[in-house]
Amino acid sequence: YLNTGGRYEDWSTMNEGFFYPSVDVAFQFSKLLPKNDIFTFGKIRAAWGQVGRAAGPYTDRAVFIDNAVTGDAGWGGAIDQSAYGAGGSRQSNTAPSILKPEIKTEVELGIDARFLKNCLSASLTYYVNNTVDLIQNVTLPATTGYLSRTANAAEVGNKGLELELSGDIIKTADFTWSLNANYSRNINEVKKLEGVTQIALSGFTGSTSSAVVGQQLGTIYGDAWDKNDNGTLKLDANGFPQQASSPTILGDPNAQYRVGVGTTVRYKNFTLSMFLDHNAGGKIWNGTKGALYYFGRHEDQNHTVTLTAAEAASMKTWSGQTVDELITAGGYPSANKAADGSVTIRGKKANFGGADVLLEENWYLSGPGSGFTGPTEQFIEDATWTRLRELSIQSASDTVGD
Repeated sequence: YLNTGGRYEDWSTMNEGFFYPSVDVAFQFSKLLPKNDIFTFGKIRAAWGQVGRAAGPYTDRAVFIDNAVTGDAGWGGAIDQSAYGAGGSRQSNTAPSILKPEIKTEVELGIDARFLKNCLSASLTYYVNNTVDLIQNVTLPATTGYLSRTANAAEVGNKGLELELSGDIIKTADFTWSLNANYSRNINEVKKLEGVTQIALSGFTGSTSSAVVGQQLGTIYGDAWDKNDNGTLKLDANGFPQQASSPTILGDPNAQYRVGVGTTVRYKNFTLSMFLDHNAGGKIWNGTKGALYYFGRHEDQNHTVTLTAAEAASMKTWSGQTVDELITAGGYPSANKAADGSVTIRGKKANFGGADVLLEENWYLSGPGSGFTGPTEQFIEDATWTRLRELSIQSASDTVGD
C-alpha cells in the first residue's frame, strides 16, 4: 500500500505560504507465509511527512492593548480601564521583520502482528522528528522599548518508542476476559536557540518551564542553593544555606516512560472495565507548598521544639540572633522561656552541614525557607504517579420494548 498527500496553507501573519507533503507505505508480509493458526497477520509500515504551523494573530505587528489595573497586590482580579475612558498601551512584544513557518519533519517505522486466530495482537512503532524555525518569543533589553520579540528561535528534536499489546485471555459465549497494555517513551532535545542558551516558556516566582540547549523541552529552570564543587551547601557564618546568584537547571519534568494496563471482564449482560496509568520519573515544582511555607500554613510546619538552656543560649536563628537574644529583644514572648532556662518554641532544629540551627517563622517569612523568599530547588519533587483512569460497570438488557 502506498499513500501520498500534500497541503498548502497561506496565513496573514506569515510572509509567504507553505506546502508540506507526506508519504506512507505498508507491506503485509503475512500473505507470503503459509496460512496457520499461530501467526495470523503481519505488516510492516513506514511513513515520512511534514506539518507546518503559522504564527498566531497579530504577531506580525505591534498592536495596542488595554491597560489593566490589578487589585489585591497582584493576587486579585483586574479592572479594564478602557471601559472607563482610559487609553491603551503598546504591547511589550515587537513584531518580527521576517517570520517563517514552523516545520516539523517526522519519520516513522512500525510493525503490526496478530497471533492465535487474532486473539493476541501487538504493535510496535519507532519515530524520529525534528522541528525547525520554532516560533517563540525571545527576551529583549527593555532599552529597545520592548520586552520580547517573536522569532524563529529554536530547533527541537524528538525520538520515541510506542508498544501496544492486547489479547483475549478467555472467550466463551457467556464469559470474556481481555487485557490490553501500552508503553511509550519519548526523548526530546533542544538543539538550537537564537542568540541565547535558555528561553523561558512559562513560569512563576523563581522558576520557569524553559527551553535550554542540550536539555529536554520544558526543563525546570530557576533559583537554587549555592553549592561547593563537591555538591555540599555553602553556609553562612551562622550555619544557614545561601541562595546562588544565578539560576540553573533544577529538573526535567518529562517522564522516563509511561505504561497503561487495562482489562475488561464480561459475564452474560454485565461488563466490568478498568484502566491503570503509570507515569515513571520526571520532576515537578510544588509552588503551592512554597506559598504555604511563606504563610506558615503547611502541615510540615505544625511542630514545636523544646530547647535546653544551653541550646537556647547558643543556637542561631535566621536573623543571626540566638533564641535567648530573640526573646530578650521582644521577638518572642518571654513566656516561652521556662524557669530552668529551657525554651519551647514553634519551629524545628536543622543541620545543613555545620552547627545546629533553629528554623522558626523568620526562616520562612524573611529568610530563604519559602517559595516567595528562597530558591525554587527546595520545592522540586518527584513526579512519578499511578492513577486509576477508568472503572466502569455496565449492564445490557436483552428485553426490547414494545
